[in-house]
Amino acid sequence: MPPFDFVDSVFFKDTPLTKEKALSLLKEAAGKCDDADLYLQKKTSEHFVFDDGRIKSAGTDFTRGFGLRVVQGDTFAYAHSTDIGEDALKRAAQNLLPVHAEASCGEISPDTPERETSLYAPQDSAALYAGAQKTAFLAQVDAYVRAQDLRTVQATISLSFSFDTVKIMRPDGFEAQDARPLAHFSVRVVLEENGRRETGSCGFGGRYGYDRIFDEAANGGAWKKAADAALAQARVNLSAVNAPVGEMPVVLGNGWCGVLLHEAVGHGLAVSYTHLRA
Repeated sequence: MPPFDFVDSVFFKDTPLTKEKALSLLKEAAGKCDDADLYLQKKTSEHFVFDDGRIKSAGTDFTRGFGLRVVQGDTFAYAHSTDIGEDALKRAAQNLLPVHAEASCGEISPDTPERETSLYAPQDSAALYAGAQKTAFLAQVDAYVRAQDLRTVQATISLSFSFDTVKIMRPDGFEAQDARPLAHFSVRVVLEENGRRETGSCGFGGRYGYDRIFDEAANGGAWKKAADAALAQARVNLSAVNAPVGEMPVVLGNGWCGVLLHEAVGHGLAVSYTHLRA
């Protein structure tokens, strides 16, 4: 499905509000004002945290709404609602009518529509995978981490995804829209040896679906690389020794080292000198 058709289906399919009615109400709200636009948005998100061999926390969120803006001269008027419906849009348009009293211009200058492009897949990846599949994936990562290093005493794996759909309409018929996925994965491990514990963490994400995370072939085994990087970091921390202390010779060259010296002692000396004068 083309991205513009997908966005229209999100806002206008199986709802009382049609795109034609939304445009009609937008024109009514605009009247003879200088400019106007209607901003529509729907966003879904979810997150999972796997810890101690089980799902520690999980949650979902859903937000939606619209914003209606009218511009007349230096005056900007806004109305908004979390209900994307014809009645709510009518009330918003009515609330902006006082701005029309100062309006006297002609038609709104049309924008030149840009070429339709799609940077991301217009697909809500969260709905493509059942909760059991996501839990199984997190358990797989946990098992992998513990198998790579038997010193692992804790592995915390986080997985999140959001899908944000927006649409902007103008009275002249110009439309701009986008469907933006965002996935994120992270691993945090704790290694213990001889009573000492150290941590390591790594993660990645991007504007793509869960398939880029779950499928090893699709993203070059990115989740395994992240897990290995977290383990490597913890191992380095576990073998690290304390930095030496005491007086040591310091050699400074010209250039930025002068700035470093100034910041390290210069301000303190200036403050001391000021107090002495006082």
